[in-house]
Amino acid sequence: MKNIFIFAEQRDGVVSSAYYEMLSETIKLYGDRAFVSAVVFGYGNIPVEALKESGADKVYVLESKKLAEYEPMSYTTALVKLISDEKPDVVFVAASVIGSEMAPGVACALRTGLAAHCTELALDDKGELIMIAPAFGGKLLGEYFIPNTLPVMASIKAGVFEKAELPSKNAEIITVDASFLDDAEGGVEFVNRTVVELTEQPVEKADVIVCAGLGIGNEDNLAKARKLASILKASMGYTRPMVDMGYIENENSMIGSSGKMVKPKLYLGFGVSGAAQHLCGMKDSGLIINVNTNEKAECFAASNYKVVSDSGIILDELIKALEK
Repeated sequence: MKNIFIFAEQRDGVVSSAYYEMLSETIKLYGDRAFVSAVVFGYGNIPVEALKESGADKVYVLESKKLAEYEPMSYTTALVKLISDEKPDVVFVAASVIGSEMAPGVACALRTGLAAHCTELALDDKGELIMIAPAFGGKLLGEYFIPNTLPVMASIKAGVFEKAELPSKNAEIITVDASFLDDAEGGVEFVNRTVVELTEQPVEKADVIVCAGLGIGNEDNLAKARKLASILKASMGYTRPMVDMGYIENENSMIGSSGKMVKPKLYLGFGVSGAAQHLCGMKDSGLIINVNTNEKAECFAASNYKVVSDSGIILDELIKALEK
């Protein structure tokens, strides 16, 4: 039986959806051949009960003032200590901002391997873990193995696995003494946290996405795409080049291997070339419609419907029809 740890990120007492996705996929993959433990850090408002009822077998709780807010050295030190003491076979971490920074440091300290930004998991004939992640800028999917060291570590992209309704196992709660952090040098001082109010639903949770690629042409057409999204009550998504060229200020709505993985019921793409890095992030959408002036654009290979036309013209017609 495999002993598996899943790091449960939480903020203000709310467990991230990525934890439930990883837990669901782990139980689906291993069945009764794994003993699954959640690991949670924090101070004060820690969602112990939610994790106890989540479907995990055990919950490790580390509480310390140094874990109240994410700080890389304290989080890394705490997770390394717990793994060293408990010796799990496998450790899963979300490929979030926190996980993407913390996991490599943990793997390095433990002298083990890490498969980063995985989008699929599988088992070979011997029951060993195969981790699948985009490679060469998303042009290929690589299969990764960590055969000679433990634990096997993987960071998992949020949104790639379905969250299942799992029965509670009334998990055992283990409160770990975190006093070893009291004298630890963090090296980073937490100053403050600024909460940004979202004006629309995050792309990874949206049923409808209007996505703008660099081929959308200009700011006027981009404004039209945003207007269409507003009419449809959709979320706006963007490709990597749109971020690199400064059309948006942050990467929260970027779709693809270096952004969010999405599965909307309807995806409308305008000026999206169809680079593999982007396609791997939206290929599982329900209905895919792309508009592009290039009839040979790679985006059309993943589309249910294709429109060979200027994005501005189609956006004008859609907005006109929907505003009637």
